Amino acid sequence: MEVQQTPGRGLLPDVSLKAHLDGKPIGECVFISASAFSRRGGAQSWALCNWLGIPDSHQGRGFGLYLLRRALVEVREAGYTNAAISTALDNYRALLLYSNNGFHVVDTTRPFSRQLP
Repeated sequence: MEVQQTPGRGLLPDVSLKAHLDGKPIGECVFISASAFSRRGGAQSWALCNWLGIPDSHQGRGFGLYLLRRALVEVREAGYTNAAISTALDNYRALLLYSNNGFHVVDTTRPFSRQLP
């Protein structure tokens, strides 16, 4: 496991973890400061999971669970007191993983898009 802290947009660092098996990458989890999106003081305590990914060839073996749990320990040790993560409403595997690890749904969003001329 490789853990890296880099300066974030707020007072606390961004935290990324890269998991390796036999020297080959098998997953990554990246938490960034909510200060990247908001200047409000309360954002300083929030770490947002910007990416959690495990290649298809390694899914279903508990690597994502381990990576998420380890990342939560690392962001807590970095000073964050809150964590957030999001996924599509039809990503049932992710919804189950997140809800089984203490996250709860606080909002749903509607995507908007447009083609640029």
